[in-house]
Amino acid sequence: MAEKIMSVTIEACLKSDYTGPLRDTIPALRELVTGNYDTLSKGQVIDGGDIIGTLAEKIERLDVSDTSETKGFEGVATSTARIRVHPYKYFKSLPQTIKIPMENETGDCCPTVLMHELPSVQLAASWDQLFFEPDIKPNLLRFVTSILTFADRGVSLDCVSWNRIILLHGSAGSGKTTLCRALSQKIAMRSFSKFNRTILLEINTKTVLSRWFTESSKLVDALFDWIHTQTGSAPDHFFFIMIDEVESIASSRKAAASANEPADAIRIVNSLLTSLDRLKCRRNILILTTSNLLEVIDTAFLDRVDLCQHVSAPSVVATYSILLSCMQELIRCGIIILENEEALYDYKMASVFKNVRPDLPSSKLLCIVEQAKGLSGRALRRIPLLMHATSVEDESMSLSSALDAMRLVVEAEQSSARLAVVTDREVNLTAKVLTDQHYYL
Repeated sequence: MAEKIMSVTIEACLKSDYTGPLRDTIPALRELVTGNYDTLSKGQVIDGGDIIGTLAEKIERLDVSDTSETKGFEGVATSTARIRVHPYKYFKSLPQTIKIPMENETGDCCPTVLMHELPSVQLAASWDQLFFEPDIKPNLLRFVTSILTFADRGVSLDCVSWNRIILLHGSAGSGKTTLCRALSQKIAMRSFSKFNRTILLEINTKTVLSRWFTESSKLVDALFDWIHTQTGSAPDHFFFIMIDEVESIASSRKAAASANEPADAIRIVNSLLTSLDRLKCRRNILILTTSNLLEVIDTAFLDRVDLCQHVSAPSVVATYSILLSCMQELIRCGIIILENEEALYDYKMASVFKNVRPDLPSSKLLCIVEQAKGLSGRALRRIPLLMHATSVEDESMSLSSALDAMRLVVEAEQSSARLAVVTDREVNLTAKVLTDQHYYL
């Protein structure tokens, strides 16, 4: 059996004043790595200031983002590994809101999209600061890479069919929208040598829903006509099309018909499906969608989805990683002050010490994590601010005080969540009783 070839993926951030073709730096970057480092490990960072030679003036940093090292294997030998280098530069421009032009505009609104030029410095840390089940991010990355490979090699859509659509679904606050942006950013960093520009277009679905009869379907048509034109006129650009809360324009037509809802709701879905079929021929796009309500989405839309990925509420490991990253950021900014050589360990080490040394900060943090079960990623990211706002008069606080305050905030958040559930049940019960008594709200 042939020996497996190990691989290393390196993302090379070039300085903003570099003006040459990015792909021209790949051979020199590969030679730099193999000539100066015997092994490389995932997560390793090589600062531009540590690089000697002509590349020192061009490189901001190198990140070893992926390796094929096996569990317990300390790094990959560069002499025998397949080295993949992805050079990129950050754009500092802010997102721009684009108003889609309408012919014979008579309605009360017109479609708008938010355009990001990627990779964006505003999204620089987005991928690394997202914590989910271990396979979610790698699976998405591999899937998008496969789509790009098929398109690059000219695989016939008549033989192998794909619609370039990904759907992320799950409860509110689980990080679906942020993951879409982060995935776009990550792919942009890795495809900069293939495309001259990478663009993320966030569709504002509220602007395609009109109060005027038949107007909404026209707005959907106008929006996707514009996207079709943009993607066709710039084949050297790659476009991510993001539709948040896609159920608002892709709800079940069968349910709408049975509920005697206006025909306009059905026309919207028809327009969307027709538009998606037109975009299928474009090799320089990927459509990212999210939904909190998978069960209400039209089956024809779901049939067009290539990858349907559930994004669950954070697990214990993910919750610990989220709160740990928040605490480390507050330590970096000087809001939390470490005393007596205190330290916060990763989840694996914290689990080891929890019962042996319950007094350690990491052990206390793990206990808080267990209390925080069920809170969304959005709620978890809000905890450090509430912790600081409700507990201190000074700007800074000790790690011990921070953990005590965090525990109280988590308890309060869980109490609020339980109260919200009880209130929802009471509202639903009241509505049912009134309906049974033939009262109409």
